[in-house]
Amino acid sequence: MTQTVWHAGYRIAINLSLDDLGHPDRPGLWEEIYKPDPSRPRLLRCMAIDDDDGTECPEAMYILVRDGLRIASHWRSGAKPHRNEGPKHKALKERIANVAQRAGFAADVEDVSADGTRRTDVLVGGGDGGPIGWEIQFSHITGPAAIKRTATAKVHGITPMWTVDHDRSQVIDRGPWNRLDKITDWRQIAGKQLNVRGGVRTLRMERCQKGFGPCPVKKRGSCGDWHGVWLAARGVYLDSFVAETAAGEYVPLYRPATTRRGGNYMWVTPVDKAEFLQDRTEVDPYAGVGTLETEPGDCQVPKPIDPRCHYGEPGKPATKRAPRDTGDRIAVGEWLTRAFADGPGVGVTDPDRVPDELVRLQLAFLRADAECERISAALPSSLDVVAGLAVIDAQQRVDLEVARAERLEVVLAKYEHPWWGVVANRYEADVRLRAVVQERVDRARRQVS
Repeated sequence: MTQTVWHAGYRIAINLSLDDLGHPDRPGLWEEIYKPDPSRPRLLRCMAIDDDDGTECPEAMYILVRDGLRIASHWRSGAKPHRNEGPKHKALKERIANVAQRAGFAADVEDVSADGTRRTDVLVGGGDGGPIGWEIQFSHITGPAAIKRTATAKVHGITPMWTVDHDRSQVIDRGPWNRLDKITDWRQIAGKQLNVRGGVRTLRMERCQKGFGPCPVKKRGSCGDWHGVWLAARGVYLDSFVAETAAGEYVPLYRPATTRRGGNYMWVTPVDKAEFLQDRTEVDPYAGVGTLETEPGDCQVPKPIDPRCHYGEPGKPATKRAPRDTGDRIAVGEWLTRAFADGPGVGVTDPDRVPDELVRLQLAFLRADAECERISAALPSSLDVVAGLAVIDAQQRVDLEVARAERLEVVLAKYEHPWWGVVANRYEADVRLRAVVQERVDRARRQVS
């Protein structure tokens, strides 16, 4: 494998390690070679086919992406070339559209703007925040290309929603995004619950003590006060997330850069967003404040043109991108600091108000518990298993184990919430939480009917 390939049609050498492939005068070259027209001849060739070195080179090559790196591979190397739009991509588009429509929102698949400058995988009609443009990005895309498409969506009044299944994807933090579990089989999309593992955050206050990290006020050590942090939200599922973002129960927020690395895009509740901004104007990186294009590590490591043939060589390029979505907590900054005497704050100072995040976690528990019940109901009778009349196959065991683990994760997140530490009676608070959740479930059912 190599990052240099010869284009026999244009008679040019293509350098895959460069964002413009070494040919800034050909802006559509990447799309052309990565998604070739099947009716056209294969035009990509090995750089060393004219060398008389005795190598049995197949000559013809194709492009693939591994760990975020663009690679040229010989056709007989055993790797699989890219296809225009696989069944995984199509299945997820259909699921998002169907879920949105069942929740009462309009959804258009492959929506194209009147001027032809924008094509959106699924455009979901929203409330006051405008439509949500779901962009499913399982294939490679460069940082600058993601920035350009995000800006185009915003010009058309659309909030983009980049959806990925890889923590190294270059669209992360280039616009509003979410990350799903790695999907290995497109049939999982139609038949299983899909977890949102990244891109959604919840605001919390943590005491500045040993283990917190550098104090945002003193810049080192600890001060004993409470500081705001963004934590990765747990118990978020794709189906409900589609409806909640359309309804404005989750809204996008951009947190400006506070270090050499760029800022962060995240989906948060309106309450957390208001607490974070504190009447400040939200920074828009696409309005000239800050620049994402100049973040370090945006592009592949540039390499010179390689004239050699690498057919038959083991391994793959050693260069590997660092994860863009680590799940680590994100410090809010010194302006969201509360004195210890005031308590932790941020959504937990009022014991009589059930926090929105707890409502979402309880809803997530109900969904996870229902999934466990569904899988258990499909299992053969325990009496038949004991009698040797039936067996539980390996896949059923794995599915049940995964479902129970996800349910436990939500339960732990629910009871780790700081609200339980400020209520007078935990049992009564739990009853109140269940009543709020049941009212929301009933309201959703009335809307659907």
